[in-house]
Amino acid sequence: RVHGDTCLLLMGVKRIPDAAEMARLGEPRTHDPEFSGPVVERQCRDILFLLLFILFWIGMIVVTIIAYRIGQPERLIYGVDASGNICGQKNTQLKTGVDMRSKPYLFFGNPLTPWANEICVERCPNRNVNIFALNYNLSDIYCTLDFTGTPNRLDILFMGCVDNCMCFPGYNSIPVLNRCIPGPGSETVTNSTSSTKNVMSRIKNSDVTRQIFADVLNAKYIILACAGITVVLAVVWLLLIRCCAGCMVWTTIFFVCVLSIVVSAFLCINAKQARDKLNEAQRKDIDTTEQTLQVRTLIALAVICTVFTFCLLVVILFMRRRIMLATHIMKEAGRAMGDLPCLFMVPIVIFILLCLFFLYWIAGAIYLASSGEPLYDNTVNPPKYVAYQQNKQVQYMELYWLFGLLWTLALLLGLNEMIIAGSVATWYFTKDNKLSGFPILRTCGRTLRYHLGSLAFGSLLIAIVQFIRIMIEYMRHQLKGKDNEIARFLLRCLGYLFACLDRFLQFITKNAYIMISIYGQSFCGAARDATGLLMRNAFRLIAIDFVGGFLIGLGKIGIMFGTAIAAIFLLRSQDEIVYWAIPWIIIMVAAFAISSALASLYSMAIDTIFLCFCEDSERNDGSFDRPYYMSAELQQFTEDNQRKPETDLGKGL
Repeated sequence: RVHGDTCLLLMGVKRIPDAAEMARLGEPRTHDPEFSGPVVERQCRDILFLLLFILFWIGMIVVTIIAYRIGQPERLIYGVDASGNICGQKNTQLKTGVDMRSKPYLFFGNPLTPWANEICVERCPNRNVNIFALNYNLSDIYCTLDFTGTPNRLDILFMGCVDNCMCFPGYNSIPVLNRCIPGPGSETVTNSTSSTKNVMSRIKNSDVTRQIFADVLNAKYIILACAGITVVLAVVWLLLIRCCAGCMVWTTIFFVCVLSIVVSAFLCINAKQARDKLNEAQRKDIDTTEQTLQVRTLIALAVICTVFTFCLLVVILFMRRRIMLATHIMKEAGRAMGDLPCLFMVPIVIFILLCLFFLYWIAGAIYLASSGEPLYDNTVNPPKYVAYQQNKQVQYMELYWLFGLLWTLALLLGLNEMIIAGSVATWYFTKDNKLSGFPILRTCGRTLRYHLGSLAFGSLLIAIVQFIRIMIEYMRHQLKGKDNEIARFLLRCLGYLFACLDRFLQFITKNAYIMISIYGQSFCGAARDATGLLMRNAFRLIAIDFVGGFLIGLGKIGIMFGTAIAAIFLLRSQDEIVYWAIPWIIIMVAAFAISSALASLYSMAIDTIFLCFCEDSERNDGSFDRPYYMSAELQQFTEDNQRKPETDLGKGL
């Protein structure tokens, strides 16, 4: 599958450009005898955006301090009752606050309206109360603070009550995050509707929950072992690509072509047979309505499949050299990852940084979300609590906090890409790929010293587009259920437009980071040069995108299926594990995460090798004075398929 960002880049490539058009695509780099890989002598780039990012993070720290002072995370942790009191807290901040330190659990008097009848209780009820019995324990009846006196049978309202509810019978519940969640059988007391019963029926009793947790604990070593199996399968997959990527690709293409031809022939034969039967039925003057529909459907399918097969064969015939090049590039990427084993540590370090940042961001978000002053109805005496209300300044800080998430996340992911690109480029431009020293650490040093500004610039562009997308989705959500079809249609179109722009920007920034890691340019200069280089090698890019996407997807599926089979055998062999499906799901999630991380790393290595190859092809010609940096195998392939002129838009390779 050719990715959308590649299609966007190649939308205007409909014919071989002339000399003037080629000039607009950028001039190819000439041979430089001093060039031997990523430039060492650099200077700081895009400093303005680095300063902007630092100022933005100073603002993030200020927001954190303000949120810490005005936030009440206890409201989210323990919950708030119908009178605004936080369960388990002293509540001195309220005009009518009540000390609830002895009542840490929030009980929902009416689960059908859970945010209108909350009551703080000492412990969650664990049995259903029959209020029609002659005797029942008054301690099993729960009343809001607005009720005074002793509840009698007439004061106890059924769960169908919506307004002015004060007392409620207890029902079987389970404590979850300091909330009393209705348990099995509680619908006999709560008078729940069928939809609520359906939700409650999914809540397992405490014994089942404990058993599931016990199974996960019993399977902890199996989960770790399966994670190791996933890593081993990933290494095996890399070795297969390194050794027989061409065989894997061409075998798959062969089977796809054969199956396409067989299906087309089958449909054509069946269409002809159906047409013969229709002609015979028409001669016998039989009703042919159904047969006519059948013939038309088969003919349409036969034509579509035949045209698709023809186009597929023509494309493969036309792209055969570029597909072969793509397999060689993927082999080179596999070799690079094999020669740079410490490269696997880069995503791990970035993942740790992301986890730390997410913990910080989530903590700040909780404090911001729990801020606000209690709102009272002053028309009654004493004033009655209504709700907690945020002011406009806090809402603006929440938007600022959201944008900080997008910008920092994009910057950290960009840092990961630039370090990988710089390390792989160093490997490619090293003579015979024999590295010395610590290339990954050198790349990290160069990136952090000179190019944080470029990372801030690229990530800012991505964050702005993603923030606009979120705002569009928010407005679409606000318009749901309202009679405004034109506005919803326009917002949907804008959402698709900015989604395409988001993908395109990520594609451009990724390739710009590769050029920055090689030449130390500014972001705009690197993006311009990367785009020109890709446009001059447009058809190669299509092949790389297609073959790379296919092999990476195939590898992810194979790794996950291999891990899944091993996990099933290991889990089923343990008698103490009852609900083995739950640990299996955890294993599959871990396998998906590991395989996706590997796929992302490998994809970045492929993109870097491809751009390095294009640069190498433009700078050098394989002669004694201008030798290639590429491997001997790739060099032999290039020389065997070399064509003129020196751009992909017009040459055979």
